[in-house]
Amino acid sequence: MVKLLDKLSGFYVKVAQVFATKYDLLPEQYVRKMSFVFENCRPLPISEIHKIMHEELGQNVFDLFIDIQSTPMACATIAQVHVARMYGLDECVVIKVQRPTSEMLMNLDMKNMILVSRVMDVLGMHLPFDHTSVLLEYQNQIPMEFDFHRERMMMETLRKSIQTKHADILIPKSIAFASSKRIITMALMPGDSVARVLSNNTHQHFNKDAIESFSRKLLTVYGHQIFEVGIFHSDPHPGNLLIAPSGALTLLDFGLVKVLSDNVRFAFAQLIVAMSSNSNHVARCLETLGIRLDNCTPELRTTIAYVLFDTRMDLPEARMNPFEKALPTEIRRLRLSKIPQEVFMLVRIVALMRGMLTAFGVDIHSRHIWAPYAKRFLKKNNNTQLISRLGNVQFTNAEERMSNLIDWLDVHSLPHERKHMAPLALANIWDVHGLVVALSNNNMYDVLRGFTTVEQNKIKLMLLSSHYQCV
Repeated sequence: MVKLLDKLSGFYVKVAQVFATKYDLLPEQYVRKMSFVFENCRPLPISEIHKIMHEELGQNVFDLFIDIQSTPMACATIAQVHVARMYGLDECVVIKVQRPTSEMLMNLDMKNMILVSRVMDVLGMHLPFDHTSVLLEYQNQIPMEFDFHRERMMMETLRKSIQTKHADILIPKSIAFASSKRIITMALMPGDSVARVLSNNTHQHFNKDAIESFSRKLLTVYGHQIFEVGIFHSDPHPGNLLIAPSGALTLLDFGLVKVLSDNVRFAFAQLIVAMSSNSNHVARCLETLGIRLDNCTPELRTTIAYVLFDTRMDLPEARMNPFEKALPTEIRRLRLSKIPQEVFMLVRIVALMRGMLTAFGVDIHSRHIWAPYAKRFLKKNNNTQLISRLGNVQFTNAEERMSNLIDWLDVHSLPHERKHMAPLALANIWDVHGLVVALSNNNMYDVLRGFTTVEQNKIKLMLLSSHYQCV
């Protein structure tokens, strides 16, 4: 199986990365054997890496770099990473270089799998989950992994947001002049990958308190991303996480970053608050989020909400292997018939984190860590689903329209003082629709000159993630 995965590469390795974290479902020896998919795929020769860098950066690589290690420190499905030294910098850097055939191979895999999925739907060959929606979401998200300009913007946006609140949760700083659409040069971060720690069983060298602290930091940073920023790193597999000797957590690889619509954030916040208080409204909140379960009792529907969106392991259903033949009848009959595409990445991150927490031997419930973030988000929204709909409302006067825009900025935790709003008013932009027009005309950054670069990028991401259309 390992040899076949290595040969197939592409999207099949992407799927295997989920299974390679599932210490909660699969035998440990299987999981350890598959761990190569995180950072030990077959590398390209260093001569080819030099050629790609020359083409992308437009100059001889050794005009920028003193030396580049020939053996990659990590090699995954889309890119490989080399340690290097740059002129003018005392510290080492890492260079992430995109593999030239990976995008074509990934797209081909996706098309083939979606074709098979649609044929299965037509023939009534239903798996116990909504496989077509899952694949369509991957089809939407994976092409973004090949745009390193977008990855750098996401990385910088989240780095600046997170570092203001969490000093011991790190994200590497990128180096713009040595980066391109297929290359990212960034700081070398301290620590070892969680993939290597788990594969070598060296997590036992950390004391239990350090492991639990690290796990809480991981869950905490996702509460921050989902509810305070509205975008989140959606590929937290062990190869993308570093644990430093100090216990600091580093997030790597921002190719797969999900931008959530405000409606989904609102529904998810409601679900988290309901689960954190063990409310009898959990099943209803799950339905509001768009999850549909067939052949399911109300009690089981509530349980499945915890399995999908909480890392808790004290439920027997959380430890059940869906591929086992000896499943209880009610579980065998259960079908997850609808997973909204936008919601799937939330399911994915919980599944990945549950697997890692199980491997670490800790049972921490994400709903309790995320609940304060969810409550703040709901409070700021005043418990109303106003956000993405505001841009479509027509107003009769300028004052009302500017008030709407101020509300929209406030909901997204963005400033709206006179210095921020004056350039917008001078450009005759009074509402969110006007911002969308400015974005489409490529003059958005000029009218947003009162905002910082981080704030400008966040506004752009919020606009791109919403359903506003300029016609």
